[in-house]
Order: sequence, then C-alpha cells, then structure tokens
Amino acid sequence: MPPGLTLEQAIRINEDGMRFDGIERIDSDGTVYFAEKNMAILKETLGYECKRMPLSEVEDRAKELHAKYQEFARKHQS
Repeated sequence: MPPGLTLEQAIRINEDGMRFDGIERIDSDGTVYFAEKNMAILKETLGYECKRMPLSEVEDRAKELHAKYQEFARKHQS
C-alpha cells in the first residue's frame, strides 16, 4: 500500500470503487451481489441477469455473459 494509506482507507476506497462498478457487496465466501440498477441495464441490453454470483459460478457466468455480448454485437454490426 502507498505510504500514509491505512488499511481502513484502502478498504473504503475499494468498496466505493466496487459500488461504482455495480457491485453492492462481496460476502466473506466470495459471493458477489450486483446492484439492481446496473443489472437492469444488462438485462435490457443483453438479456443477461445475475443478481448474485458465488465463486463456483464465475467461469460459467463469464461464458454466458460473453455469449450474450457476442449475440448483441452481431445484431448491432453496421
């Protein structure tokens, strides 16, 4: 960590950043909970919805999201 930055400050910076990225919280077991507002955008544009994601589902969710984005890109190519 940079000199002068406390652990508490670093945690707060990271928590603020994750909220900006659409993550409400991350549980101690690694389960990620996504903000409803941000997920609504993904649902509307890509047809993708994931309110919570346990670590065990990360790879499958990434593949699903990639496929949804590829489908979206094909529909909107000029």
